[in-house]
Amino acid sequence: MANIDTSIATFTGKYGSRTLDAAHVDACVTAKSEKDVTSLWGRIKDYFLGTHKEEAKLALFQLAHAANAVEQFEAFWRLNQLVEPTHSDLLNWNLSVNEPCTFQVGEHIFPTTPDWSRFIQFGWSEMELDDTARLLGTLRFNGDNVLAQFHQFGVGELNDRNADTVLLAQTRFLAGQYELYLAMTLLGLGNNDADGNFAFDLNEMVTRRVFDATGDDDVAARAGRNAENLSILTSRLCNPV
Repeated sequence: MANIDTSIATFTGKYGSRTLDAAHVDACVTAKSEKDVTSLWGRIKDYFLGTHKEEAKLALFQLAHAANAVEQFEAFWRLNQLVEPTHSDLLNWNLSVNEPCTFQVGEHIFPTTPDWSRFIQFGWSEMELDDTARLLGTLRFNGDNVLAQFHQFGVGELNDRNADTVLLAQTRFLAGQYELYLAMTLLGLGNNDADGNFAFDLNEMVTRRVFDATGDDDVAARAGRNAENLSILTSRLCNPV
């Protein structure tokens, strides 16, 4: 089993914070049952501090031991809700042209369950916009962060760049990368309406979350624009004229 790096995830409450280090992650992944993961004293500390460390430990165990794709996706989703924005880069949802989809926490990689391909095709019930933004921020495609890099890898080696040629290149790219497209539909990015309200709202939500994590206006604005474009493109592919 791979070693976990020494990065620390923080869970901040109203009255204090608690951390989850590499040793904790490894213990959660290798535990035999849920009762081996959490402790009464830990739950008491979470209660008084307003933190969620024990809940995160349980989600890690469920991510590693999920019986099906629904359980695994819910566990990864829950981890995203619990980890501080500044440590959200520890959580990755990895898509690749040549490799199976995986989830990743630090250096620890979790293969998806055997029913993943069916799950991602048939989607999910609607999620809150904040959850869409959180999960979208974890996506990596061939190692590239989708929110940070889609405007580059989605265009490729295009020489004559203008609004129309870039849009066409990105549409063709997304249509040709079926698992990436399915991930977009799973997260609800195909829900943009004729007025573009969903895509615009997603842009604002992603921009705010990325700024909270990085403190960088340019990085946040670029991520927001990429999220908006991905929603526009996904919606067009879902509902061709």
